[in-house]
This record gives sequence, C-alpha cells and structure tokens, in this order.
Amino acid sequence: MAIQKDEITSLDRLETIFRLEEVDRLPAVQPLQTGTIEVMNESGFFWPEAHKEPSKMAGLSYAAHTVIGFESVRIPFDTTIEAEALGCMLNWKEGSIMPTIRTPLVHEPEIIDNIEVPDVRRAGRMPIVFEAARILSPKTKGESIPLIMGIVGPFMIAGQLRGMDQFLIELFTEPELSHKIIEVSTKTCIEYASENEKAGADIITLGDIPSSDLISLTDHDSFSKPYNERIIKSSKIPFILHICGDSTLMLDSMVSSGARAVSIDAKVDMAVLKRVAAGKCATAGNVSVINSLLNGTPEDVAEETRMAISKGADLPCGSCGFVPGTSTSNLRAMVSAIRKYGEKN
Repeated sequence: MAIQKDEITSLDRLETIFRLEEVDRLPAVQPLQTGTIEVMNESGFFWPEAHKEPSKMAGLSYAAHTVIGFESVRIPFDTTIEAEALGCMLNWKEGSIMPTIRTPLVHEPEIIDNIEVPDVRRAGRMPIVFEAARILSPKTKGESIPLIMGIVGPFMIAGQLRGMDQFLIELFTEPELSHKIIEVSTKTCIEYASENEKAGADIITLGDIPSSDLISLTDHDSFSKPYNERIIKSSKIPFILHICGDSTLMLDSMVSSGARAVSIDAKVDMAVLKRVAAGKCATAGNVSVINSLLNGTPEDVAEETRMAISKGADLPCGSCGFVPGTSTSNLRAMVSAIRKYGEKN
C-alpha cells in the first residue's frame, strides 16, 4: 500500500535524502546548535545549567522542536565538551555566553605525550550528554523525528588543546606534533561517537569548524580530511559534516569523506556544492545565521531559505549554530519557508 503524504515522517524524509532519493518535501531539520534566549525564556531551561544538567539539556533542546517547529532535536549546545574531557579547564559565565577554553592544555609540546584518550562514559560532561540523549530518545522515536548529536572535529579539538594560533603555526613548523595532537583527538571522537550511537543518536553532526579558509587545501587534506574520514567510517549511523568559513576549495574533500550530507557556511555558493556533491551525498545549509536569522526580518529569512532551496539545498538549515539572540519569529519563518518552498511536485 502506498504511503500517504501525511504519514511520511521527518526521519523518513531525512533517510530518503541520505539515499539521494526524491522526497515529498524537504524536512525542517537543524543539525547545528539550536539554543536561543527566547527559547530559554519560553521553556524555562537556561544556560549554563542546560550545559551541565541532563534534564535541562534535554528540555531546552526539545523546546526548539516544540516552540519553533524544527523537525529534529539536537544536542549539545557548546563546542568544548571534547576538549574539557581531555583535560582543558573552562570559563563559565551566566546567561547567553557559551563556555570557552580557559587556557590551552598543551602549553608545552612534551605534554601531548602524557595525554590519553579518556573514558568517555565518565569524562567531563560527556555522560551528561549521553543521559540527555537517553531522556530524549523515547520522545524523538515516538514522533519519528531525528535525534541529532553533535561532536567537534579533531582539527578544532587539537587547536583548543594547543591554542589555535600556536597550532596553526605548528602545522608548518612542527607537523609531527600537530599530527600527534590530532590523533589523540580523533581517537576520542571515535569513542565519543560510539557512545552517542548507543545513547540513541540517529544522526551525528561532525563540526570541524576551522579547517577551511584558515588553512590551505593541502593542509586540510593532510590534517583534517583523513581524520574526519576515520571518525565517519567508524560508525554505523549517518554523519553530517559541517565546516565553517569559505570551504569552497575543500568541497571535493568534504564530499568524499563518507558523510551522508555536507553542511556549508553562507560564504559558500550552494549551487557549487550541489554540483560537487551530485550523486555522492546530500547538501545542507546555508541560511546566514548573522545577516538573515540574527539581523534580518522574517521576510529576509524566507527569501534566503527559498534561495538555498532553489540552488539545491537538500537540507536547508542555518549556516552555523544559531546565535543565542536570534528571534523565534525569524526561526519560525525559516521553518515555514522550508515547508513552502521545499514541496516537491
């Protein structure tokens, strides 16, 4: 018996897109950070507690689905969990500011030899993320919407451990040291991804945020791509690979990583990604989280969403994680535009 359109779920649509097959309409999923101040106020779950307590992390992430209408739920919110688990101390502030790395852990090169892959079931806030996933998974499975769990890529983690400026210099001056730091980061990511899967993740977003226009294509293919490939290929569940900045030169490498979808920043032309990705993987992005979603009107958001879809976005979504000050009205406008312009005839 044929499936009726109203019986097709968001998870069905996403899985169909990953198979590079036609869907009735595009799903309004968001693979990157969804926490905003307005959703915190609406739900009663706030940072920094929602970074640290499983029930509050689950509550705030689920509210992005119920309040805004996203057809997915995504945890966690910040990009310091892996670095913290490896030993970095964090700066915590009240309100809408994400935690940051206090000081690089590898302040002397020889320290890297003493860093071990942590037990991800116990290290830092990783167990908090797993418990939040176990709270969310029955809800998301009951509604057949994807539970997306984000991990930070090893290139970025290595920069956090060493200090990004020093790390980028040492790609040229001390490449063996750089590879050592990336290696321990990669092994941590593989273990973390495995536990995310066990906790209930349907999709993992791998955000190797700085490995684009900060480095050359040669360095990307040496210090980023092979490690991302190992992480993606270590898991049975689909990955979405996201890299910030102008990743145009890296698109071939990203598409061939094994990710089921590649997510791009607003600096990249979606039409170019669509050409590169044709027949290989799905395309995601790239509605500007600054120009449209934060600073624009609902009409601006709708038009940029329409444009992303017209250029070939299979998963139209934000160009990066949402800025906390983004309005609910703008985010709802994106959801409405996806449903309107993402209809397939």
